[in-house]
Amino acid sequence: MKRQDIIDFDSVCKGAAAPLCIRKMDTAGNPFLFGEAQWFRYEKKAPGIIKYKRSLREEEPFVELDWRSKKNTPLPKISPKQKVQVRCPISLNKKKDLLGLLDQIDPLYLQCYKDLPTSEEAVDKDPNLPPEFDVGDELLLQLTNEET
Repeated sequence: MKRQDIIDFDSVCKGAAAPLCIRKMDTAGNPFLFGEAQWFRYEKKAPGIIKYKRSLREEEPFVELDWRSKKNTPLPKISPKQKVQVRCPISLNKKKDLLGLLDQIDPLYLQCYKDLPTSEEAVDKDPNLPPEFDVGDELLLQLTNEET
């Protein structure tokens, strides 16, 4: 999988004009949880409808999720965008640490590590993490001082 293979579906699922609507109930009225689904099937002839099973048993029937925002109407052409357009830079210190591990990295991935973009303004925390995982700059500073 490559970075350009990651798709952002927010534009087609969020907002009043979005053609798809993520539902929490299947068409039979049962609650749908991604964690319970083990088998997904999408059929080109039924766009906007996703079939799933809660087990991998052949004899279990598929249950349908209808994610079309306006049921019983044709789904317009959907064009989701790439999730990440550019590579996020990392700090110079982080790249230096990673390059110090090159002798332990499979040669297949060496160029990827060497080509990592850097920035002096980059912060060593993941911008995609939810706020509850943000330990805060004070704790990061405290942990860094304890290591030295």
